[in-house]
Amino acid sequence: MNEMRKLMETVAPLFQEEQPVVEANSTQAIEELHGILDQLEELGEHARSIVAMIDRGEAERLDAYGAFDFGTSTNRYDTTLASFVEELESGGYDERD
Repeated sequence: MNEMRKLMETVAPLFQEEQPVVEANSTQAIEELHGILDQLEELGEHARSIVAMIDRGEAERLDAYGAFDFGTSTNRYDTTLASFVEELESGGYDERD
């Protein structure tokens, strides 16, 4: 249970703290989004290890379905934070109404 508390203490501030607003399409915004994606990857790995401690088989099953892939997807048609960042970087993002 200590691992779950550690995970929650890591995740909670991301949702409670008001994050500074950065200008859209700026290099700073893209860098910040990359940082968030890195944090999400770390959290996914941490969650995977917690589930594996409880039930290794279930962790493998969940992993096969991408349950620990926060912010990304192996399905190229899924809309994810990672795909949005790629769009911004390539200059292909067009602000939608």
